[in-house]
Amino acid sequence: MRTDWIEGTPIIDSNLYRLISWLRFLVPFTVTERNLWSAAVNMVARRVEATGIPRIYEYADATFNESEESQWKRLMPPRLGGLNKMAGARDFAKAAEISYTTATRGMLAQVRVLLKEQKRRGVMLVARNATHAQEMYDELERMNVVPVSQVLLFVGASSVPKKGVKDKKTFSDDMGTRNVVTSVNLTPVNNTKKIRVVIVPYRRATGYTLTAMDSLVWTVYPSNQALRTQLEARIDRVGQTSDSLIYIKVVTPLLRLIAERHAAAKTLEDALSAVVKDAL
Repeated sequence: MRTDWIEGTPIIDSNLYRLISWLRFLVPFTVTERNLWSAAVNMVARRVEATGIPRIYEYADATFNESEESQWKRLMPPRLGGLNKMAGARDFAKAAEISYTTATRGMLAQVRVLLKEQKRRGVMLVARNATHAQEMYDELERMNVVPVSQVLLFVGASSVPKKGVKDKKTFSDDMGTRNVVTSVNLTPVNNTKKIRVVIVPYRRATGYTLTAMDSLVWTVYPSNQALRTQLEARIDRVGQTSDSLIYIKVVTPLLRLIAERHAAAKTLEDALSAVVKDAL
């Protein structure tokens, strides 16, 4: 069996015709200057996983606690199971924040199931942002799902502030003994620290490998399909040795609605605006 793969960003300047030699490997016809754009469209139209390892996609419903359910019903319109006949954009925004709190609890529960019950090798846990990633790290430490030494925070260099700077939107500079890295290439071969969980803010979607993990847990983060595809590919790359890859998306009613109807929204505000129009 022959397996071909090409990865990376091929455009380095404004001369698109340099792509011709690259595209020849990806399309089933000869590429010339005249059919360059046809070749590019053909490439984009096909989605190919590099490894061929079966992917298992699942939704997992997160459960509101009593307080969250009560708030949810006060905010949401009857069409979405609520009691608010005058629901507006602000109500949906508040409901979204409740949803993310509930989904976070559900995501951490899924990590426990995957590692403790299903005996998966490792989990890539996708966070909403850097602050959310730090919160999940703290909660995993409290839950003691795995030793904290086996949990890795992967952030971009821009997410780590200079010494003495405190910024609630990024990681604090008081990291203690936490495993925090700004670049990572974690494979089954080099995972000498036996890392079991890697937490990644969802916009960190390219430029690294996490084939030491064989499962991915996340919730609904409004973004384009290209970003989501890149995130999924972090664990499905050459060097992955698992027999299967599991992708679990934890949802609440509102987040499921966003996922199913408005997955292409670039921001939460755009997604909620579209949901409001559908629901009212």
